[in-house]
Amino acid sequence: MADKASDRPEPTGDIEQAKADLDRHGFCILTGAIPAETAAAVQDRLVDQAAAERERDIDTHSAFVEPDDDVNQWVFMLPNKGDIFRELVNNASARALVGHVLGAEALLSDCSAHITWPGNKEMALHIDQWFMPQPIMPGDAYTRAAEMTRADQPFGDPEPAQRAIN
Repeated sequence: MADKASDRPEPTGDIEQAKADLDRHGFCILTGAIPAETAAAVQDRLVDQAAAERERDIDTHSAFVEPDDDVNQWVFMLPNKGDIFRELVNNASARALVGHVLGAEALLSDCSAHITWPGNKEMALHIDQWFMPQPIMPGDAYTRAAEMTRADQPFGDPEPAQRAIN
């Protein structure tokens, strides 16, 4: 039996190895997926957008998630706020990995930034996606994302929403 610490994917720049790691481990570490210049441009544009939204007093914190939180800032609908964000979501490496797991017709449901500025308050460990299993402790059995299907889940039938979900 392999040592758990050594039985995990190694960083790779090879997209085919990354796909194999996804199949085996449920995650991969792909080096060079986003060029440094692109990452810097995304960061610069995001900081500018966040500042503009704060200046205009746009409500950008999630009172639904953390009612007393006045430090975290959300910047929603990024593809509408700059070409660099559309470039980011159309990244060839990311699309190849998403396509490998979900198929060519996968849809992007959200592209937002959650910025935690200095002085943020602690938040309990949680998962925002209601359909995902709750966080588990190291050593406990878990379900890999690639093993999940729309059928035969232990969560039961979903109940109709009583209010807007998002």
